[in-house]
Formats: sequence, C-alpha cells, structure tokens
Amino acid sequence: MKKRTLLAFMAITLCTGMQAQTRTVTLYNDDLKCKGGRYELPTINYDDNTVTISADTVINATVVIKDADGNIIHEEKTTATQAETTINLPTSEQQDKYVIELYYDDKHLYGFFEETEDKNQ
Repeated sequence: MKKRTLLAFMAITLCTGMQAQTRTVTLYNDDLKCKGGRYELPTINYDDNTVTISADTVINATVVIKDADGNIIHEEKTTATQAETTINLPTSEQQDKYVIELYYDDKHLYGFFEETEDKNQ
C-alpha cells in the first residue's frame, strides 16, 4: 500500500511539473496619452498555447499578435475586464517569439513574449 501511495504521489508531482508555466508580458508604449490621473495597464499572461488579458477597468480593445517576422497570426476585437479573456494561439503558427499589440481609446501598447516549452522533449 505504501508503494502505491508513493507512486501516486510521484506521478502527480511529475505531471504538475510538466504543466506550462504562466508568465506575464511587460507592456510598453511609445507615446502614452492618457487623460485624468491614474492610468491602469491591462495584464497579459501567457503560456505555451494561450494568452490571457485582464484589466481593472473595462476596455474595448483590438488585440494583434504577430510572429517574429511581423506577420499577423491573430487579430480580434475583445472586451477586457477583471475576468480573463483567453486567446488560443493557432497551433499551425506557433513560433518561438511573438509581439502582442493592444489598441484601445487613443492608446497603443505592445509587449514581447516567447514560447517557454522545449521543443526537443
């Protein structure tokens, strides 16, 4: 019985370690024009196949994801709220590096992210 429990624990630990690690995209802007005082940036997280966007305030944004060569691989209009909006990266277009751009109001934000999974495994 102890061996089965140990094997089950090891299997769960191994599977948990194999899951994709979620990372946060740092957002940049070239010329931030915002009216009023406080300005909150949306949060963008990613793992190997998925990008999630959330914001403290509701924003209606156009999201553009480009590959390292500047080719658009995904574009959509979405509403970002505190609940995460999920974008699945097209599996046929998966590259190592990406640029994500957000356009809303008079703002243009962008950030960089790259695939975290080792393709040789």
